[in-house]
Amino acid sequence: MTTKFSYSDLKRIVEKIGSLSAIEGYEFKLYDLTVKLGVEDKTVVELGTLAGWSTRALLAAVNDSGGHLYSIDIERSCSVLFMDEPNWTFICGDSVTVPQTWSRKIDHLYIDTVHTFTHTLQELMLWYPFITEKGIISMHDTEYDKDEFGVKRAIQEFLKTHPELSFENDTTAPYGLGILRRKT
Repeated sequence: MTTKFSYSDLKRIVEKIGSLSAIEGYEFKLYDLTVKLGVEDKTVVELGTLAGWSTRALLAAVNDSGGHLYSIDIERSCSVLFMDEPNWTFICGDSVTVPQTWSRKIDHLYIDTVHTFTHTLQELMLWYPFITEKGIISMHDTEYDKDEFGVKRAIQEFLKTHPELSFENDTTAPYGLGILRRKT
């Protein structure tokens, strides 16, 4: 039997246990960003799955508004998280090598992987060519730039060579959520 995780499921979980652990307070923002793209059969790609907290929000969005979610992570154990979901595909792989074989255009790319400056910048450079004209890139932990972490610095460096993009940094919840989109 296939299931379809929805907004009401997401809301019920958040009401029961509070904000979803890893994305603390951004679950509904991720949902809204995806639904409001205005694309019927959207392609959403998530880099970094971990325990599936962001996956739940993105999956509810594609289930409710049309589309498919591809989650990419190096941990094979993530493959069983939502295996009964018809609109979800897990790809076990590294976020910087998968683009070599990727061919689909992407409407929403969500990045939440290792957070180092070099790795994050590499992800942006490798995945950006797949983003549709109206597509977006969202990234968690833009306000968590301690020690080796450098998500915000990677975004700033990437923007130097991509003046066609604007950057919005939502700091309403812990660690920040950055959104890149083409200027209108």
